[in-house]
Amino acid sequence: MANEEIAQDVLVAVLDRVDGVPLKVKNDIRIAVEELFVNVASYAYASVGDIELSVTVDGDARAVTVTLTDWGVPFDPFSYAAARPLKAYSVEEAPIGGLGIVMVKGLMDECFYRRVDGANEVRIVKHWAAPEPERVPAAPAW
Repeated sequence: MANEEIAQDVLVAVLDRVDGVPLKVKNDIRIAVEELFVNVASYAYASVGDIELSVTVDGDARAVTVTLTDWGVPFDPFSYAAARPLKAYSVEEAPIGGLGIVMVKGLMDECFYRRVDGANEVRIVKHWAAPEPERVPAAPAW
């Protein structure tokens, strides 16, 4: 299986090469990718398998798209998370599993799943706002 640490290193290297990607956007994407790796490790393969990571940054559109592809058991994490009721639990009562994907959906602007050519493909997209223009304080009127 692809090593999640290596994927994070590649992700950071790609994001750091693009001017203007805010730190919060980078952190949100890193958290989402970590959760998606855990998801693949938990559901896609009985023991070991491959994960392909693709990162695209469109600086003009201010968007990052990350795609994770695995060839394991078909599994749509977004429909599974959508089927889970969201209600307040105590730590002791909270069900195991599924909340990481709920977090991914909350952090990302778009989340997609599809099964294509025997592979699970999960795609997440995060946008960021244009930077605020610098404001020069007006000179006081005397």
